[in-house]
Amino acid sequence: MDVLMILSSKEPDEKHISTSIDPLDTQHDITFRSNLEDLEDLYDRVVVHESASQVLQNSGLARFFEIRIKRADQQLAYAIIERWWYSTNSFHFPNFEIGFTPLDFVHLTGIPIGNGRRRLEHAATSKWKSRENQQLEDTYFGPLHGYAKYNKNSPEFPIVCLVNYIKDNPINDENWEIMTRYFLLCVISKVLLARTTTRASKGWIASLRDLNAIGNYDWGSACFSHLYSSMSAVARGGKNMCGLAMVLEYWFYIYFRTLTPFLQEGVPTDVWPAIMIFKKDSLVKLQRGTSKHSLNTARQQIELRTIVGTEWQPWSTSMYRDHPDIVHAREISNQRVAFCNPESDTSIMYLGERFLRQTKGFITIPISPRERLEDLATPNDPIDVVEGRY
Repeated sequence: MDVLMILSSKEPDEKHISTSIDPLDTQHDITFRSNLEDLEDLYDRVVVHESASQVLQNSGLARFFEIRIKRADQQLAYAIIERWWYSTNSFHFPNFEIGFTPLDFVHLTGIPIGNGRRRLEHAATSKWKSRENQQLEDTYFGPLHGYAKYNKNSPEFPIVCLVNYIKDNPINDENWEIMTRYFLLCVISKVLLARTTTRASKGWIASLRDLNAIGNYDWGSACFSHLYSSMSAVARGGKNMCGLAMVLEYWFYIYFRTLTPFLQEGVPTDVWPAIMIFKKDSLVKLQRGTSKHSLNTARQQIELRTIVGTEWQPWSTSMYRDHPDIVHAREISNQRVAFCNPESDTSIMYLGERFLRQTKGFITIPISPRERLEDLATPNDPIDVVEGRY
């Protein structure tokens, strides 16, 4: 790994994963918390009910639920994360800097960002024994009472309780609302906004009380922010990758056209979500080493990436480029944006001026990143600025 290149952008006392990499390591030593395990099975159990299906269709996550991919090349994802630098929120490759933009996220996952949607709500859980919170407990979590290791007085509980409840109870007209909420809570806790433990926060029920309003929430911004925060935590030496790291693997395939699984002839490559290009029935059965990669192989391929060999604007000719959610993602990808994490009530900065080669096709010299959110908006910023939500 080109440690000198990354160290050139850091202060002497800053901690970064690049300072502790052992070239002889053959496996990463972090835990990937976000995964799609059980998601397809749980979705199929819930979506058979017409009312539940309608809620999920209107949730803003409908395209994401189409992704039926369980494979995850964690070695490749980790090698990419090694290149993440948290002061610029970008990847530092040997010969260039490149970003994971809101446009990349929306194209890959099918989850829209912003565009009039409101911030996800997370109820305060510090006093879960309070009368108000115990009313929430009895109203929304009563069916889980009695499951192993479930504690009604605790603000969190094992995710497996949700999984088991959905598997234990066929959906019907009486329980479809409960099943739908539990499924979405499982998606939040296990996939989109996974934590360092295998426990779900009861605070997310604040966003799931009114099932008719699910589609009004900005799932994409929360997930995007969480991915950035998680990569920064790992770059600082953390051992848990909680964000939706699986998208990095497919982001790499799209931009660099290497280590890519072999596709069957005639498979469409302009699909949305773009991850679906690599669904199981599109792949050649005999992959000959492309199914998973060693950490060393992934590192070597990243070392070999060049400016000329990079597909800098992979979405420019997509048939979906005029969809309102794609248009909005493209617009904010040019800006400085503060993305909020509702659970931790923290924000990350997306520095759009650093990635204009990806969004507009031309090269700029970016201005210095600000350390504080209040420093975002100044008269000297050459781009539009959006703070908080938009």
